[in-house]
Amino acid sequence: MQKSPANLLTFISSSLAVISCFIATSMPISLMAMWTKELDLTSAQLAVTMLSYFSGCIVSLLFLAKLSNAVGRKKAVLFALACALISTLFFIDCTDVLYLNAGRFIQGIYCGIITGSAMSWAVDSAPPGKEWLGTAMSVAGASLGLMLGSLIAGIGVNFNLISSDRLFEFFLGFTLLLAIMICLSQESLKTDFTLTKLTKALAPTFKLPHGKFTLFIMATIGYIGSWGQTSFFQALSSKIALLMFNDEKNVILLTALIYLTVTLPNALGGFAVGSLNPVKSLKIIMPLTFIVGSVMFLTIAYPHVVIFFITLTGLSFLIGAGLSLLLKILLTGSAVSERADIISFLYFMAYVGSAIPNFLIGKVFTDASFIQIAYGFIVWIFLYTAAVFFINLKVSKPKRLQKKLNFKEANNT
Repeated sequence: MQKSPANLLTFISSSLAVISCFIATSMPISLMAMWTKELDLTSAQLAVTMLSYFSGCIVSLLFLAKLSNAVGRKKAVLFALACALISTLFFIDCTDVLYLNAGRFIQGIYCGIITGSAMSWAVDSAPPGKEWLGTAMSVAGASLGLMLGSLIAGIGVNFNLISSDRLFEFFLGFTLLLAIMICLSQESLKTDFTLTKLTKALAPTFKLPHGKFTLFIMATIGYIGSWGQTSFFQALSSKIALLMFNDEKNVILLTALIYLTVTLPNALGGFAVGSLNPVKSLKIIMPLTFIVGSVMFLTIAYPHVVIFFITLTGLSFLIGAGLSLLLKILLTGSAVSERADIISFLYFMAYVGSAIPNFLIGKVFTDASFIQIAYGFIVWIFLYTAAVFFINLKVSKPKRLQKKLNFKEANNT
């Protein structure tokens, strides 16, 4: 059965909604070096800007992630794009850290809605026979957007090809164009709007499929650990760039290069393992993540540029692969109405995981050195990879897990 033009447009539009959301959230990361200099920001203030973003995400995932279950995927995504427009205005002519924090917080709201709505929509509308593309897009689409955003902002602003203000103005225009594409797309979750449905959707609860509790625990630990680990680069890439290269003139470009090394392999990892058996693959990926991640953080504590980039590339690939496999385990056999709950729950926990290290660095251990932070993250990696490895080992011992899940692609009906 061939995909209709309307459904193909839906998959493209929902995928673009995911990718563009993370383009928007990553552009400030590359530009943080510029704002650090202009606004004289400290490491603690940088961590707080990231905390503002994660706070918006958490609030949104708690109360708005299931909005599409009440109003449909299309209207929920359009509401998210309205938040995108508002948040972008705060970054145009940004002259105060308060504007920065406000913009990042609203971006978090925007991102939380996209996570529950557009990602589910992409899974719903994936091409027949290639349903894994929807799952991969839910993970790798975010990384792809983060990569493009950091690259566009880093190269464009560093080489004076475009000003930061004009960059955000272009994004405003793109968002309006995307809104038109969304309006022309096909709704995959048709629902009659009622206040009762809306109230139920806005309630801060997650309805998870029966019989997968242990798998949810494993996936939750994996998402908290992985996102907490990569949040280090979202907040402090500019500081790492200065530490590694000691080049203030090209710090924006170098910051983008580091973040590109985080996001591109992450996206490739998500797509590369899309058709693999997740239970078997995680037994290999988790130990490798700990080994490669530990070496990478040691190269930050004791700077070595070449080894840093090699291990960061490998670690990012492994993280993307692990996240994609964990999500695949949970989406296998799920119904359309369950997907927003599953994806929003995982990303809620992911943002909680991201907020924890930034809160500790920004509010508790404000005087911690890079060496202390690096060793702290090595312990962090060990704890979460070991937990996922042993839980996966335990639940996969009986053959009934593979038999129960079967790992056939879920139907989109």
